[in-house]
Amino acid sequence: MGQESYNFLIFDKRNQAIVAPEEYGDNILEIVGGFAVGNSFLQTAEVISSITGVSPYSPADLFSYQSPQCYYTLDDDNCIIEIEMNCGELAEQVEEISIRFAVSNPIETYEKTIGLCKLLCEKLNVDVYKVSW
Repeated sequence: MGQESYNFLIFDKRNQAIVAPEEYGDNILEIVGGFAVGNSFLQTAEVISSITGVSPYSPADLFSYQSPQCYYTLDDDNCIIEIEMNCGELAEQVEEISIRFAVSNPIETYEKTIGLCKLLCEKLNVDVYKVSW
């Protein structure tokens, strides 16, 4: 099975990312510690939407428990980078932010994603964990 996207997981610096044992399945990463990203969902959404080129969007394949308020995209006509808060679930706090793009994008997309992650790390005092699947 091939890799479909690059995925960067952003979480509060005081938390810890733990890869689950194989018996729990592939690609399971748990964020442990209970600290939220930013002060609130609204504050975190404001920080994300204040970044040049980032705008809200609603994925076509949302599940019933997911909210379009959790999704943003950076689309500059050369690449598309998706930003997702809380796995798409609306909540008072943000536990994690996923930043991802399709592997078919040009190499510049990877560089833009790294820049976006660095910017969010500075603005929200968070860490980033690179996950690929």
